[in-house]
Amino acid sequence: SNANGASNANVTRLGIVSVSGYRRLRGTLSGERARLVGPPTTLETTDLTSKSQITLHADDIQARKAGRGADADLTGNVRYTLVQQTADRGTRTVEGTAGHAIYRSAARRIELSGGVRAQIMDAARLTGPGTLQAERVVVDLTTSPYRYTLAGRPAANDLRFTPRPSASVPQGKEQTKEKESAANPQGKPNALDTPNADNAQNKPTAAPRRAITGEIHVRQYETGVFQIGQVARFSGPATTLEFADADARTNASLTAPVVEAFYADQGDRFERITATGGVRYRVARAGSPDHPGPIVTGTGSRAEYNPTGGAVTISGGVDAALTAPDSLLAPATLTVGTLTVGLGDPQTIEMTGAPARTRLQFTPKPPPVAKPDAPKPASAASSEAPRFAYGTVTISGFASATLTPGKTAAMIGDETVVETEDKAARTLTKLQASKVITTFAKDTGLAKAEATGNVRFEVAQPTLSGKTMQTVRGTATRAELANTKEDRVVSAVGPFRIVVTDAEQLQKPGVIIGASGDTLRLNLAAKVYAYDIDSPRETATVEFTPRETVRPKVPPVPPASSAPGKNGIGKNGAGKGDAAKTTPGLNTTAGKP
Repeated sequence: SNANGASNANVTRLGIVSVSGYRRLRGTLSGERARLVGPPTTLETTDLTSKSQITLHADDIQARKAGRGADADLTGNVRYTLVQQTADRGTRTVEGTAGHAIYRSAARRIELSGGVRAQIMDAARLTGPGTLQAERVVVDLTTSPYRYTLAGRPAANDLRFTPRPSASVPQGKEQTKEKESAANPQGKPNALDTPNADNAQNKPTAAPRRAITGEIHVRQYETGVFQIGQVARFSGPATTLEFADADARTNASLTAPVVEAFYADQGDRFERITATGGVRYRVARAGSPDHPGPIVTGTGSRAEYNPTGGAVTISGGVDAALTAPDSLLAPATLTVGTLTVGLGDPQTIEMTGAPARTRLQFTPKPPPVAKPDAPKPASAASSEAPRFAYGTVTISGFASATLTPGKTAAMIGDETVVETEDKAARTLTKLQASKVITTFAKDTGLAKAEATGNVRFEVAQPTLSGKTMQTVRGTATRAELANTKEDRVVSAVGPFRIVVTDAEQLQKPGVIIGASGDTLRLNLAAKVYAYDIDSPRETATVEFTPRETVRPKVPPVPPASSAPGKNGIGKNGAGKGDAAKTTPGLNTTAGKP
């Protein structure tokens, strides 16, 4: 070095490799080998094939000539900078630190180890720098962009990067239809596929997203391969990939033995992300402090995130929990074959599976209770029917279903069963049909349940005294349970057969039978069940046998001229008579007197 210790005065060349800044040099006269020691020692070379400028710093560099270049072993405070030219005359840069490095010029790779830290900068593909941590990293200089092979203890390995949103031209209508068809090959029902939304398919849908618009974070992997725009594959028992979809206001994580992100052909965006080998997942929709968004967590065999379709699909023995504080009293539980969590607004959850295994259970948040200091007006109080407490809802036996938390649930399958039970209120309902649509409302919880196709149903609640139960059981072509502020009604469309049981009001179960075209409306909010039948062809029949009721006996009335005695009754007292009895029975055909 010079008198001032300037490190740039010492330069040694081995082929196209130059080493400078050293304080001590040991080597052979032929220049085949050299050892250079000194904190500022720098190795510089150029890889012409990959158009890379390579700069390596270390305390100790041992170099050996290899062809036109040289191999080098670097230890102590290793720093590196790799600058690669891109096709558009830009650059991408990798820089960082490590405990040890080996540069192999013939193989054209750099092997880093001992707590590797790196920043990856690629303005064309990344928003901001990506960060990489691993115990061991091999940088392949033959590829553009560089390919990184990662290994080490899961706790030491971590990768973060934010893909730059694609600038591709938006896809046309035909391409959009192909994407939607591929994302929904079985034609699963959506939240709008209900009897009251026949025109749902004609409604506009949100444009598909073309790319992930938030950060991707991969951690806890044991091995991995990463090349921007080409491949991102990681493995290890607890490998976790977390991503944010800013457009959908959604954060998600997938944990599995193998996690892989697949780039589109152009390498400008992720086409899909998969997790296989036993998956744990979490999909959270952003909300606000007062209204938290829904969260879906659970397990399955495989998971896939489709940015274009805006959905996460889990398959293979899926168990899940849905937390939605705004609409559910407690987390819902789901057991299905395939679960698709949509990231649109409103969020939808689609489910399919073998009817013998499908099950969904949840408890809607009960309607708010009026505060004592804010009594309802008399007119409002009189117009509201006593509410039917549904409690916990259990849905099973469906082949496919779509749930929009807090709004609707649509189930399809010949064995579909919807049951509700409120143990405190001692109420229960059961609907079995080929298709069931339920609607929820904030002011009533479960507001409506519609069933079509070979319907069987049951509704039970305590009698007026609370000592026994009154039930309505029946079959129908179509049935509906309504639970609004004004009504608590069972409606049925014929052919139907309905049996009403109430031990306090009826001597035996009442029977209502209707033919095709007949309709029945049974009001459960009345103190005694009230029914309304429409039978255009006078084909409906009703058979009830009311239980006899006895009026209280009253003392006899003495003659008007008699003075009241010691034990006498005043002249305004009631007269003595037999107890009046109700009509012993009623058997009638609708439409006839």
